[in-house]
Amino acid sequence: YSLAGCVLVLLLGGYGISANWLLSLLGLLLIILATPAFVTVFAFLGAFFPDSEFIVGNLMRVGMFFTPVFWVYSGQEGVQKYAYHWNPFTYFLEGVREPITAGIFPTHALAVAGYISLGLWALALLLLGRYRKRIVFLI
Repeated sequence: YSLAGCVLVLLLGGYGISANWLLSLLGLLLIILATPAFVTVFAFLGAFFPDSEFIVGNLMRVGMFFTPVFWVYSGQEGVQKYAYHWNPFTYFLEGVREPITAGIFPTHALAVAGYISLGLWALALLLLGRYRKRIVFLI
C-alpha cells in the first residue's frame, strides 16, 4: 500500500509518470542490495556492544532530519551543505529521487551509493568470516 501511496503523492504533486521513473529502479535495486550488508554490520555491532541499540536508535531519529527527506538542498552553505554531502543515506535517496523529480540520471549519487554498498559488503563479509563461530556465545 505504501508504494501506491507514494505514487499517488507524486501524481498529486505534479510529477507525471514517465520513462524516467524506470531509472529510479536502479536506485531501488541498489538499496535492496545494500540492505543485508547494513543489517549484518549493525547486527554484529549490537552483539558486541549491547548498548549500541539505544545509541543507534537515537542517532537514527536525529539523523533523519539531517537527510534531505524533509528539505531540498539547493546550494546552501553551513550545516545543510555538510548534512547533504556527508550523509551516506543522501546518495541512496538521490539515486531514487532525481530520476523522478528532475528527470536526470544520477550518476554521481549511484556511484557513491555503490561504493558505500561495496564497502559495507566487504565489512559484513569480514565480520562474518572472522566471528561467525563466536557470535553464538555473545548472544
